Amino acid sequence: MPAEPSASPSSDSSETYRGLTYPYGRQVDPAPGEPWKIADGVYWARFRMPMSLDHINLWLLEDDDGWTVVDTCLDLPDARETWETLFEGFMGGKPVRRVICTHMHPDHVGLAGWLTERFGCALWMSREEYLMCRSLVADTGRPAPAVALDFYRAAGYSDDNIDEYRKRFGFFGKAVSPLPDSP
Repeated sequence: MPAEPSASPSSDSSETYRGLTYPYGRQVDPAPGEPWKIADGVYWARFRMPMSLDHINLWLLEDDDGWTVVDTCLDLPDARETWETLFEGFMGGKPVRRVICTHMHPDHVGLAGWLTERFGCALWMSREEYLMCRSLVADTGRPAPAVALDFYRAAGYSDDNIDEYRKRFGFFGKAVSPLPDSP
């Protein structure tokens, strides 16, 4: 049995804003590694990221024999530490049985390879997203292609914009652990 989630929001904190109802209010902010129970077997976790979008929401689904992880965070030391804390504490030593990535952005798929290798479980994501992720990871360490630079120049990028693009090219693979081979 896993540890109880900490300080879940109460159902009486509901707030409606611009036609949307937020069942736990708009200002919720779970601490990293401290999931909130949303329903029986459904937990919301938030991991921090060092960028303007400073967090990602992840989901932990508990069943009798283990956990399903939905989205994983960037491959960062802090994120791995947060996962380790969850494995040892909240997740009660029960194994991860599957990892689902909703799409191939690095904050969603970043630690999928690490998790699937660690637990010997399957990665579930669409074929198209999987192949696009593998393709973007393959650009890591390569210089930005001339055809891309030409495209951005033609689109009106300044020299400073082009330099920034060159610096960031290949970032994707630096934020994603190697994905498992497809079956």
